[in-house]
Amino acid sequence: MIKLPLIDKQKQFWYCVKVHPKKERLVERYLKIHNVETYLPVFKYNLYKNSTTVSKNDFLFPGYIFVRINIDEQKRLVSYSPGVSKIVLFNDKYVIVSEKIINFIKNYENENMNKNPISSLKIGDNIIISNGVMSGHTARVSLILPKSERIRVLFDLIGTNVEIEIPPEFVEQNHLGVVLV
Repeated sequence: MIKLPLIDKQKQFWYCVKVHPKKERLVERYLKIHNVETYLPVFKYNLYKNSTTVSKNDFLFPGYIFVRINIDEQKRLVSYSPGVSKIVLFNDKYVIVSEKIINFIKNYENENMNKNPISSLKIGDNIIISNGVMSGHTARVSLILPKSERIRVLFDLIGTNVEIEIPPEFVEQNHLGVVLV
């Protein structure tokens, strides 16, 4: 069994580590085996193939991973880990990533991981358009077009119902998902 030295938690800070292409998970696993706290932010998106929807995860910062280490005691372990290119430097100093920034990224990741405006909508729902020429107008969902990731909506224009297609990012959202009127 490998005996690891005790690390002073008070002197640990978050650092950004550049990794070789497609080696994020390898680095994460290796460092976790060596009791290094890591954070690899991901986001979820839908991919449409052959009329089916496939949910995929991808890295928020491809080629980078965050590690919480005592730089004096663990720099060598991290720098020489398989798949690591380098610990990010600025003016020849290791860049400390503040706890606030890490928490901000974690909150963003948590809020957006399960948010998919198309999947939370149903035909007949009333929505608010947040971007484009029709920004601020309310509309009713008339069709969800999964292949093109667009929504067809009906709205009243000078007493006539007009149907337009909009991308899901034009639907106003709050932190819980789509705003329904």
